[in-house]
Amino acid sequence: MNDTTVGLENLQNVYIDKIFLEENASAFYLKVKISMYDNEENKSWYGQINNLKVSVFFTGDPVEIQRLNGGESSIYDYVTDRNRSAIFSSNQMNPSTPKDGYTKYSFVIEKELFLKPDNLNVYAAAFIDNLGFDNPLFNKFCGPVSGEKVIVAGSINKQTNYFYYTEDNTEYAGPVHQKPDGSFMEGSMHTSIMHKDLSLVKETNYKIQLINTSI
Repeated sequence: MNDTTVGLENLQNVYIDKIFLEENASAFYLKVKISMYDNEENKSWYGQINNLKVSVFFTGDPVEIQRLNGGESSIYDYVTDRNRSAIFSSNQMNPSTPKDGYTKYSFVIEKELFLKPDNLNVYAAAFIDNLGFDNPLFNKFCGPVSGEKVIVAGSINKQTNYFYYTEDNTEYAGPVHQKPDGSFMEGSMHTSIMHKDLSLVKETNYKIQLINTSI
């Protein structure tokens, strides 16, 4: 764990830590554990940014998924959609015991859907808004978006992935972008500033846990 886990871009990284699913005859429930990290000695956000919030967005719309995955849409575009978004203050996050000089902070949000969707993705990002500008384009500031496939074609997604640095095989936990040739690099987007190549590893998705096996 290092400062890239906390986040080195415009705002801190947000992680979709765990997803709990339950279905009964009348509804489909989700509990999503959201986490962020901060340096224990030199905090960058916890208790330092009073208006820092986190938005969590649920969607099965293929157009919205494509736009979010491609960076054409911001998660902030959906914060007013209270049926599919959940927003909480970073001050509500609960700390765990520090490890290796870093503290993990978590918060659980709950979502009820009346029907099990055929497809469902969850996205999360930190943001600051109401900055006092008249132009709405400048009145918010958003961090890197993380996403997780939950349901694909009616079935629970059983595959996820992680990235590691090609040069030394250490795991990388921050935002990633894909180059035109299909390879990956660290950071949300390609810039002229030097950034490193990453390798993708696919693995079984233990992040999603079923409470009811009838799902």
